[in-house]
Amino acid sequence: MIQVFGGKIADNEPVINIQSDGGIVEVTTRKGRYKARSLIITAGAWAPKLLKHIGLDLPLWVSLAYRIPYFRD
Repeated sequence: MIQVFGGKIADNEPVINIQSDGGIVEVTTRKGRYKARSLIITAGAWAPKLLKHIGLDLPLWVSLAYRIPYFRD
């Protein structure tokens, strides 16, 4: 869905650094650099560690959830 709006999903790219000048966000990974006006972080339980070095203290508690799929005829 994000691709419809011009976004890119960069899967399996460990983040080395995140910088922002207030208007542009630059993300450096082991595979390259990305620049954008906004950033969606989907790091799950690793988000606090990822964001702490840029000064964001994200209160996050990890809990175990179960998903039970069902199929309708």
